[in-house]
Amino acid sequence: MLAERLPGPGVAGDQDYFHHACRNASTDHLPAGACRMGADPETVVDPQLCFDGIAALREADATVMPRPVLSNPNAATIMISEKAASMIRAPHGLQGASP
Repeated sequence: MLAERLPGPGVAGDQDYFHHACRNASTDHLPAGACRMGADPETVVDPQLCFDGIAALREADATVMPRPVLSNPNAATIMISEKAASMIRAPHGLQGASP
């Protein structure tokens, strides 16, 4: 069963969300899995990197990885972004690298 875990039921308004974000935000980890890609009901991004329920929005970064890679995530993130660019260009008959 999916349920809210953070910030929790005690956070109700904009000010509460702001304070929660200020207390808990950091940049010391890779947010892999935050928008996990897949075809099952637990995912929010499909295999074409389209965000579930929002037309024309794609997620093309490390958050679509189901789990963090065991090395530097830079190459994997670039690959995801390049694949997204190819999928966006393909229906328009565009191929190859962007100019």
